[in-house]
Amino acid sequence: MNLNELQNPKLKILNLINQYEKTIYKKNFLNGFSNLLELKLDSFRLGHLLSKNRYLFSTLNNLHKLELINTTNISLIDNTVFFGLINLEELILDSNEIGLIEKDAFKHLTNLRLLHLKENKISQIMCGALNGLKRLKIFKLNQHNSNFDYTFVRKIDLNSIEIINIILNELLD
Repeated sequence: MNLNELQNPKLKILNLINQYEKTIYKKNFLNGFSNLLELKLDSFRLGHLLSKNRYLFSTLNNLHKLELINTTNISLIDNTVFFGLINLEELILDSNEIGLIEKDAFKHLTNLRLLHLKENKISQIMCGALNGLKRLKIFKLNQHNSNFDYTFVRKIDLNSIEIINIILNELLD
């Protein structure tokens, strides 16, 4: 199946689970889906695609919810990944291989209310990584890395936060 066949101006929700890699690796494969409100990509290999097209999601400026679940090869979140997602309210990045979240990684997501970072391999969330999240209500992090640096927590703007759920589990060898 070609994703171009799904392009429809009335399409509001798109859930792609375990899609063929050759389809997902086409440059700008999300062009033509600018009216989407929700996008879920489950079990994709997005790492190589993000390194080639740093503004992958930039045409999805109507998107309210983005779920990238079980997407392998994403090891770094920098400040270009979510550029253009000006209406995004929910970002779920669970069960990935994220190791580092850089400063200003989410600065373009000024309407974000929910951020899930559960079940990743995060060793560091740099101070300032959550800059710009003035409307964030729910932040969830479940971490199994014993080397995790949690000093970023001191820099979270607590004015809007209603729920912070941070679980740091140290795995025994």
